[in-house]
Amino acid sequence: MILKGGYGEILEINILRRSSPYTNDYWDGNWLECEVKINVSGFKALYGINLRVDELQIFYKELSNLQSRAVEEAEFTTMEEGLYLHFASELTGIVMCKGKASNQTGNSLEFTLQVYLPEIDAFSDDVKSILKSYPLIGSIE
Repeated sequence: MILKGGYGEILEINILRRSSPYTNDYWDGNWLECEVKINVSGFKALYGINLRVDELQIFYKELSNLQSRAVEEAEFTTMEEGLYLHFASELTGIVMCKGKASNQTGNSLEFTLQVYLPEIDAFSDDVKSILKSYPLIGSIE
């Protein structure tokens, strides 16, 4: 998943693999090992995190609502708090993305990306593609 902001800024989330590929258990089977790259004015970051498929499903719905203008804001939150993203749509067609990247040692980087709607569309398509490649396993019940 790649989100391009103005001035060459970028947020990239690469899904590497399922953490437990041989289980059908909802809680263990839906963890994804990921690598996050951030390049914003004055800072570059590269770190590993684990995300859940269900977190990506919720995020995809939020992005879809933002794209259709049903809402003016969307959020991506993670169980382990490794990445937080907040999108706010402005009347000008610009979407401000404020994020916080945190690693397991407690270090964090807060950043902002100014994004145009076509970039949100491409980012949403990336999330949809990941959900097709990594469908939800099992049931919460």
